[in-house]
Amino acid sequence: MTEPPALRVLSYDLAGLAAVAPLTTLVRSLSPDVVVLQHGPRRLRWRTRGATLANGFGLVVGGGGEPALGNLVLVNIRVAVHDTWSVQFPLTRGQLMYGAALVRGSVSGRRFVVAGTALNPRSDGIHADILHRVLSEVDDPVVVGAQVGPAGSGWRILAQGRSDAGAGRRTDGSTAAIFVSPGLAVRDYLEVGVAGSRHPLIMADLALDASGDHGQMVIGPGSH
Repeated sequence: MTEPPALRVLSYDLAGLAAVAPLTTLVRSLSPDVVVLQHGPRRLRWRTRGATLANGFGLVVGGGGEPALGNLVLVNIRVAVHDTWSVQFPLTRGQLMYGAALVRGSVSGRRFVVAGTALNPRSDGIHADILHRVLSEVDDPVVVGAQVGPAGSGWRILAQGRSDAGAGRRTDGSTAAIFVSPGLAVRDYLEVGVAGSRHPLIMADLALDASGDHGQMVIGPGSH
């Protein structure tokens, strides 16, 4: 039986990062297919700054940036990008606007959609519900890289119909998560500290299953 195509996804919140160099070294060492970044460039020279980040990682920008209010999805050259769009959440008074970046891609002909978002802790349920409704209209398997409080309603909403790739392996109190829909098997999960940052980088190794008849299925650490 042919092994389903592998997809290595990283998710990381850039907020408060002191220096990019340690993150760049770490990302390159993991050789990801997709990197989801929260709190990335969203204003002045956002295209150039996003492309610089991607180039440092050995990747290209798949989608996001200012239209996604700082969420970025970066991909390597084995990922074909078919479509990209953004969601902007309603403004919470006195807060920055939040949103999400979405990219439809494929590897070896197997399609998937990646969504990247950071939810405002004061409005996480409202924001998560909007994103959940957008993703419910997507026919392809979905990967969500999110920065979201585990105690809020946003986490519960994003997990509806999806599996938590880091279940049982996440550091207590971590707000970084990768959720996957049926049709994606979780091979491995990793959480790594980044020098000069309060946020961990998380990684999920996934298998793009053509049958789409199961959710999270850990099938042991897989080589990438």
